[in-house]
Amino acid sequence: MKQLYDITPPPELVWEWTALANEQEDHEVWSFIATQAAQWGADQELEACVEWLFKHQYDIAVVSLRAARRPPAPDGAIAVLDDLDRMFDLPSGHYNTLLSALTALPQ
Repeated sequence: MKQLYDITPPPELVWEWTALANEQEDHEVWSFIATQAAQWGADQELEACVEWLFKHQYDIAVVSLRAARRPPAPDGAIAVLDDLDRMFDLPSGHYNTLLSALTALPQ
């Protein structure tokens, strides 16, 4: 099936969400799939914005954008740390110290 827009989830992903929805009790399948698709589309848009900002050298805006749109949980904070490392080439000791602290936080 040809996709009309980049924001449209691939059919394989929709089938995966359908299988997940069917495994859960008290879940309305269409509501679950719609929620997953909305989140997937928002993630695609966020990544497109991040790519555009990097391309146009608005590096610090990338960190702010991700932090505002996806509040950093420990795994989100690791993505922010990776962005900072890419932008500023953090010394490996500093990066590893921060990474260790973030991975030690409870999920």
